Amino acid sequence: MAFSIRRIVTGHDDKGRAVVSMDSVIPSRAGRFDDGTAVQEYWQTDSLPPRQDGGDAVATRAPVTPKPGGSILRMLHIPPGARGDELHRTATLDYFLVMDGEIEMTLDDGKFVAFKKGDTIVMRNTMHGWRNRSDKMCLLFEVLIDARGGRGLLPPNTGADPQDTRGG
Repeated sequence: MAFSIRRIVTGHDDKGRAVVSMDSVIPSRAGRFDDGTAVQEYWQTDSLPPRQDGGDAVATRAPVTPKPGGSILRMLHIPPGARGDELHRTATLDYFLVMDGEIEMTLDDGKFVAFKKGDTIVMRNTMHGWRNRSDKMCLLFEVLIDARGGRGLLPPNTGADPQDTRGG
């Protein structure tokens, strides 16, 4: 099922005043865990600090993980019964907010952690998988930020490691 969410991007006019520079509906695209799961990318950055000018940062498809020094803002639409149980991790710090529905996170010790609407997850480069065991669509808002270091963590995000390219 395709989803659409409106995205507003601000900017400045030639006099330096705040304006709405982009106002568009971002369609979802299929993929992620199975054919029923969809993703929408709203913005991405390629550096820290990020540039505050330029065109549409997601005019072309965003990568699964951010570029070194970058970030990605997106929404996952995970339907009932979807399983992303394959454990994976990315060299990122991820912030998740369950906007609607429920989701279970699988950890590498085989344990599951259940999340419901309004719950947040701070994912610090840990092995995980997802599954929606409910009868309702789960909307999972996600911010991925390139991250470095820490005991047992992946090296800096290069995009070269297969474990570093699946994301989410």
